[in-house]
Amino acid sequence: MSLDGSEGAPARFPGAPDLFHRAIAPVISIGLLGAVLLVAEFVIPHGTPTAVLFAGLVDGATTALAGVALVLIYRITRIINFAQLAIGGAGAQLAFQLIRYERAIPFVVSLALAILLGAGIGAAFDLLMRRFVTAPRLLVMVFTVLLAYVLSAVVTPGILRLPFLPPIGERPLTQLLGVNSLQPFLPFSGLRFQVGHLPVPFGFPQLAVLEIAVVSLLAIAGLLTLTRTGVAIRAASDNTERAVLLGISVAALGTLVWAIAGGLSAASQVAAGIAGNPGAAFTFDPTTLLPPLAAAALGRFRSLPRTVAAAVGLSVLIDAVGYGLPTHSQDWIFGGLFVLIGAALFLQRRDSLRLERGAAASWRLVAEPRPVAREMAGLGVIRGTRYTSILALIGLIGLYPFLVNTRLIVIGSDIAVFGIVALSLVVLTGWAGQVSLGQYAFVGIGAVVASGLVAHAGVPFWFAVPISVLVVGALAVVVGLPALRLPGLYLAVVSLAFGAAVYYILFDPNLFGWLLPTTVARPTLFFLNFDDERSMYYLCLAAFVLTVVVCLNLRRGRTGRLLIALRDNDSDVQALGIPLVRSKLLAFGIAGGMAGFAGALSAFVLRGAPQGDFTPTLSIQIFIYTLLGGVSSVAGGLIGAAILELIVYFLSTNVVLSYLAAVLPLILLYLAPSGLLAVFTNARDSVLRIIAHRRQLIVPSLQPEVDAEALEQRLLPLAEPLPAGGLAALELGARYTIRSRQFGTDGSAGATRPRGPEPVGPSGGRQ
Repeated sequence: MSLDGSEGAPARFPGAPDLFHRAIAPVISIGLLGAVLLVAEFVIPHGTPTAVLFAGLVDGATTALAGVALVLIYRITRIINFAQLAIGGAGAQLAFQLIRYERAIPFVVSLALAILLGAGIGAAFDLLMRRFVTAPRLLVMVFTVLLAYVLSAVVTPGILRLPFLPPIGERPLTQLLGVNSLQPFLPFSGLRFQVGHLPVPFGFPQLAVLEIAVVSLLAIAGLLTLTRTGVAIRAASDNTERAVLLGISVAALGTLVWAIAGGLSAASQVAAGIAGNPGAAFTFDPTTLLPPLAAAALGRFRSLPRTVAAAVGLSVLIDAVGYGLPTHSQDWIFGGLFVLIGAALFLQRRDSLRLERGAAASWRLVAEPRPVAREMAGLGVIRGTRYTSILALIGLIGLYPFLVNTRLIVIGSDIAVFGIVALSLVVLTGWAGQVSLGQYAFVGIGAVVASGLVAHAGVPFWFAVPISVLVVGALAVVVGLPALRLPGLYLAVVSLAFGAAVYYILFDPNLFGWLLPTTVARPTLFFLNFDDERSMYYLCLAAFVLTVVVCLNLRRGRTGRLLIALRDNDSDVQALGIPLVRSKLLAFGIAGGMAGFAGALSAFVLRGAPQGDFTPTLSIQIFIYTLLGGVSSVAGGLIGAAILELIVYFLSTNVVLSYLAAVLPLILLYLAPSGLLAVFTNARDSVLRIIAHRRQLIVPSLQPEVDAEALEQRLLPLAEPLPAGGLAALELGARYTIRSRQFGTDGSAGATRPRGPEPVGPSGGRQ
């Protein structure tokens, strides 16, 4: 008999696994750093100078602050905060402006104000997210993506317009964009020193970065290990339900953790700005979040020491690669980050992944819009409105090229391409429940493959497009293999890294110059020539209609029902004997093929495949606006794609309208998480309720709170109607009249009442 009461089982002592992990964690961290130094010294060509290693250490300090904040947020909320760097952007902007223009304010005060502002934004975000306390964690994570976009586009630029700062018109554009270095405005600006033989000057900014990181990390360690609040935070992160039973205020601790993460974000952004380019600290670039995400992934989103060691090691390795391989540095860096993130998440223990699956990685609340009820679908007014709307829409789309100029025709073609990309997200995210933040990477691959086949191999357009669809679909299946093990939150990180890797590697002329075309000719078909914009518009429209038909048939068939069942509960689907692996990979293949189809069309719309049209930022935007329209339905995805295209082409030049366009999705998704299509559906149902009420129709789907059977019983008569009673009495022909001095005696104009005895006056005569 063993100590735990089981026969033949080895003896286990309480706390032994924790003590073992605590003892081995420093060994793993030191081994990781040692492996990085060996790679930097012996694998990188010509080795890595000491100055480059020191610069990597400085960069690693800023990355460690962001990585620790990501781990803290994940431990307490079970979400991956994609707005981590954006939360501190406003504080960094404030600090930079105070450092540059208000010389009387010391650097330490400016840094403290930035940290306080970042902490305030983090706490405000937690209070804002209280509405989604019972929502799936995937939806909260998507909300952080949207928040990052809004903070970078609205809040951070708004710091420049604070009343105590000089007017914007009096400041140079280079200073507003943060291009100039801040070193001349910092303390000890004349301090210079050199590390190693490489003549790279270092000074106060690098020392300040290291000091900020060390002080911040020591403060976090002291808070978590030496205070009652830290013990409560660790207890809530390990088991929230048990912490609540012990009387711990988990909501207050969550707000505190978000405030700490906001302060760490501001500190990391300020540190990155004073040691490098200030403008990079407050611009919206999702690729800047990849190093902290990789560090947190290597720390398994749990271990703070391992996250810090991974951040330092990755930054040293990135700087070493940038120095030793300057020609292909971006390719190696982002390709390596994609491999590291995918491997680190894929190799996590199954118990941690099970915890993530239990955190509600589902789109269950993003409901599909209901069709018109069968009780009302046959009404003349409903049918007439539907047919009139369809005919008007078909007429407008068909005559659109004849009503607008050439520029708007090109925009119409782009909207059709955007619509196809949005439909691919509807299949993958709305129906299959798999989040992809790098969908435009598949669009870029499709564009490069199709245009390369036409320009370099002489393959006709009508064969190059299907080939690109098959190639991208097969590649999407390979990329989707981690989805068989990774839940939705982790898959979003991997897809973001994949989008950045494709953007920098595929469009590198040194690697794929043989495939990248400078220009591509538009197709022809018999006597049709699609060289002009009007005919190209109709070709894109035909492709768009074909994709819509495929999606609608897919949704109505067995495949669509299977994908939605997988989204809601894959365990039940697997229990029915349906192959889970094949079904998930089918969703990735279909969505990837659609994205490749859109990319192939865009290559001929743009007459090439320019790199700037397939950025990772565009993947974030198309995901946000597809979710805004309604990611669970075809119509919702198309609404989101149309809104994004209109904003890009018509509102981006106006500052006020661009701010409104950035804030509007945040407000709409906060009020209606199911998207705009759900709002339109609710408005339509309100009108249908009025029509049903006036026509005395019982429609249970429009009145879910009313018991239809009870209402129908109340409308049933208690007995058969009398043959000569009620309304039937009016059909017997009996009419009663009275004589009236005012209206006459025929009853045609006077009131009627039953005939009785005529009144008699006092003299006995008739009145």
